Amino acid sequence: MQCSRIHTPDPKFHMVGSCLQSKGTIIGYGFQNDLQSCIDYSVQRMGLAFNYRRLTNNKSKLLSDDNVNNNEVTCEVLDCPEYENFTSLEPSPNYNYYSFYANPLPILTYTCLPSIGLFNLHKEHVNYTQAADICKEEGGDLAHILTDSRTIAISSFLRQSFKGADISRKLAYVGLQDVNGNGKFQTPLEEPLTCFPYRAWAPSNPKPVNKHHYCVAIDTDKMWKTVKCGMKLPFICELYPNGPFDSTNITLPESGCE
Repeated sequence: MQCSRIHTPDPKFHMVGSCLQSKGTIIGYGFQNDLQSCIDYSVQRMGLAFNYRRLTNNKSKLLSDDNVNNNEVTCEVLDCPEYENFTSLEPSPNYNYYSFYANPLPILTYTCLPSIGLFNLHKEHVNYTQAADICKEEGGDLAHILTDSRTIAISSFLRQSFKGADISRKLAYVGLQDVNGNGKFQTPLEEPLTCFPYRAWAPSNPKPVNKHHYCVAIDTDKMWKTVKCGMKLPFICELYPNGPFDSTNITLPESGCE
């Protein structure tokens, strides 16, 4: 499969709240003259959500070239989305809130790794196939690790989650597998490892094909290790971006619209 033809999810920002503003951590802000510019800026800053101010002070007139103030902040980029019942949203007459993750979590044990995504560490021990099935049921897949920022963040997450335990021996399944037993690893989305330049193999890994170590786990030292897929380990799920917003099972704070 050619790298340029790989199918991956196309994450989109969805409006979650009109006249609502997240008070999450801002990692970038400034004047953007339209919504698409704010979206592009948020992607550039690796934001997972943003607040966008489009109305003027009278809250009823769209910004135009005649009333634009280039010193005005119209775009606030957030490192994490609202994901715990949207509790950090506050009424605001000026801002609308947008997120990659527009719907409530499937379970409340997900954690945001800033600028990376939403992840859930399952401490129960299961084999690789069972782990993958559970992650799919939650609306995601085993965690994608094929960049340095992801490997570092996910390994640190594993270490922090097992703090106080014998962390030096902790491993957790992630989304990388030699599906056909031929030494060619791929992600759950069938992206070949060869399409990514980053590697974090532990010494003596990956194991030779004849050892039948076809599944990959991450350790607490930012390394990847191959193991037999029947081995029972904890595992880390990554939630896929979702939307549009569905208000059926969530009540947002009262809107600040006037």
